[in-house]
Amino acid sequence: TKGIRYVDGDGSVPLLSMGLMCAKGWRRSENNGRRSNGDEVESSAPSPLNPKETPVVCREYLHKPSMTITDPLARSGPGSSDHVDIMGNHELMTDIMLIAAGRHDEVRERIGSNINDIASYLDLSGKRG
Repeated sequence: TKGIRYVDGDGSVPLLSMGLMCAKGWRRSENNGRRSNGDEVESSAPSPLNPKETPVVCREYLHKPSMTITDPLARSGPGSSDHVDIMGNHELMTDIMLIAAGRHDEVRERIGSNINDIASYLDLSGKRG
């Protein structure tokens, strides 16, 4: 069909585009990713998209818009998770500072969407057939 289709995401980018690589693409190959209960699926080989096996944390931020008169850009406030407004999200900035300070172990996986279930249905091996 033609027209507009609404899906989960941040208003301009679909969930699949935002979360697939974190949920599956950069994790170990074959059955990589996580089950819907959050358990990691083990595999024998690193992902070809992450050959050095850099740790990946999939973390979603709930969109909590607020109005502020003092915001010169009239964005959605410190709790916004909408597209480019995410850079002003205080929770995201805290996580970035923790990582930069070497406290990356304090930034844990947090997923509220069904991206892991969606990713489990997709074959990212590049094999046809």
